[in-house]
Parts: sequence; structure tokens; C-alpha cells
Amino acid sequence: MYQVLSHPMKGTRDVGSQLFFGDVKKKRGQFDFEEYNSAMGLIDGLGCWARLGNASTVRGASALFLDRDGVIVQEVGYLARPENVQLIEGAASAIAHVNALGIPVVAVSNQSGIARGLYTWSDFQAVQDALEQELARHSAHLDLVLACGYYGVGHGKLNIADHAWRKPRPGMLLAARDQLKLDLETCFIVGDRISDLEAGYRAGLRRGSLVRTGYGSEAETRLAELPSRFFASTVNSLAEAIEQNSAFLLQSAPGVR
Repeated sequence: MYQVLSHPMKGTRDVGSQLFFGDVKKKRGQFDFEEYNSAMGLIDGLGCWARLGNASTVRGASALFLDRDGVIVQEVGYLARPENVQLIEGAASAIAHVNALGIPVVAVSNQSGIARGLYTWSDFQAVQDALEQELARHSAHLDLVLACGYYGVGHGKLNIADHAWRKPRPGMLLAARDQLKLDLETCFIVGDRISDLEAGYRAGLRRGSLVRTGYGSEAETRLAELPSRFFASTVNSLAEAIEQNSAFLLQSAPGVR
């Protein structure tokens, strides 16, 4: 079991670029996400996947971070087939509401099934395509998607237990910060595992919600492990998380400041 840090990780811009991207090609001091959108999306050629959507035009101080499986879509255990994508009730409407506020919605997902050899990045991308098509039917979209395929019990070079992008480490959130010019203290995260919320805390976020969908009901008893300075609530669903925290989100919506 991991141990929650007593203080958030104070990542600088250099840390956000060098630690998480290493020697990957960068442009204007920043990783060129757009370069990978037409290809597989692997920004390190192996285990870190990224897709930039509408966030190329939506950048701002705040963002909503979401885990994927168990928060946006039903947890089925290693989701590898597009036909198994099933949106959780109310999730698409909640995302569409945040889209309407002009706040970027960023999905950050651990994908240990890649390292375990249960499915490929091509499978993952097909699932992601199906998910985003379902969201579009509800006038909702994801602005940025980041996924980590590294895992401590994995095959070959993917066998990394504590990779910087794998939650509870904050690498995916810090990468999003660098790409979207985010003030992480104004951001909000929703997940179904304590590791989701800890990643938020370690990145510098101040609050988040644990949903009871997915694995959330099992994780609820561990909520007290998070430091008291990180405000964490338990809710039934993503829709309820957005409803209860709408005032916080509105503080960072474009035109409100």
C-alpha cells in the first residue's frame, strides 16, 4: 500500500517537462501534443498516451480532472472492447455542463492492462474513440486525455512500479498543467480510487470527490487517509460531484474573474 504524502508535490515547469517527457521532442519549450493526434498518441513511444481535443482552443486557469473507468464509463475490469463502453448515468450531461462553462475537462487514466498484456494501445484507442463518440451524442467532449500504461507487474520495459505518470503520482496532472497553462489550486478531480484523489493532492489541487461508482464504494473507508488540507467529499456519481461543487467550478469559469 502506498503512503499519502504530508505535502503536495511542488512541480516546476522544468519538472513537468523533463521528468515526464524526458528526451521526447518538445517545441517552444513545451511538448507538441498535436503532433501525435493523427498517430497512436504515444508521446514516449511506449507507455504514455495523450490526445489533445478542443483544449487547443480552451486554455485557462482551471480544469476538471476525471478518472475514466468507474467515473465516466462503467467499470468492467480491463475495458478493451468498444462494444463494452457504457456511460454511467448522468456522466455525459455533467461533462457537457462543464464544457459549457468553458472549463477544460481532462481525463487521466491508469491502464495497467497494457503492461499486463491484456490489450494493446490500439485496443485502448478504439475504446477511447467509442467513448468520445458516445459523449458527442450528448453534446459533451473531453479536451485532453492522458493515459499511463506502466505498471509494476508488467511485461518488458512497461514493468515500472512507480512511473511518474501512474497515479497516485501526479505526472499526468502536471503534464496537463504545462500544456493548458493551469493553476492547479483552482482545479478539481473526481475519481473512484484513493489513488486518484492523492494524485490530485500531490499535484497541488485543493479538493476532489470520490464517487461510489466503480471501485468507489470499496475505497470510501480510506478517505480519511488523505491530508485534512485536501477537501475530499464522497458522492454517488460524477453528476452529483459536479452539482455539489458547481460554486467552486464557477469561480474559475471564463469571464467570472
